[in-house]
Amino acid sequence: MDLVWRAFLIVAVLLGLLFGLAWWLPADAWEQNAPAQYGTLFNSRSVSAADTAVSITVTAAVNEHGHVYGISAFCSAGTATLSLTDGGTTVWGTSTGFVGTTTVGVAWTPAPYTGPANSALVVSLSTCGAANTGTLNVQADRYR
Repeated sequence: MDLVWRAFLIVAVLLGLLFGLAWWLPADAWEQNAPAQYGTLFNSRSVSAADTAVSITVTAAVNEHGHVYGISAFCSAGTATLSLTDGGTTVWGTSTGFVGTTTVGVAWTPAPYTGPANSALVVSLSTCGAANTGTLNVQADRYR
């Protein structure tokens, strides 16, 4: 009985220390790795017509910044590329054939791609080829 009581006390003390130290950890130790979205959300999915590129736009707004958190895409057949333009300038793109028939994704973590104020962001999936369709998913928002 004495051995069980000692084991109980040791476990209780260790748990007390563990939970007691949790209050002293900095707040960011408990935060997520992925950033939270704010403002006007532009999360969307778009499927192209056959042999057609598809784009999703985070529209420009006065004194607001567009943010792209992640992109995923796939083709029904064939291959394609992804690109991100900011105010008409291509700021990011993939190599030829990056997108195929299995879903590929790109995430900007711990911080999203952030465009300048008053600038539209356009995420594009090129054509997947003749008679093929493409599916583009974008996680984005716009806020001050």
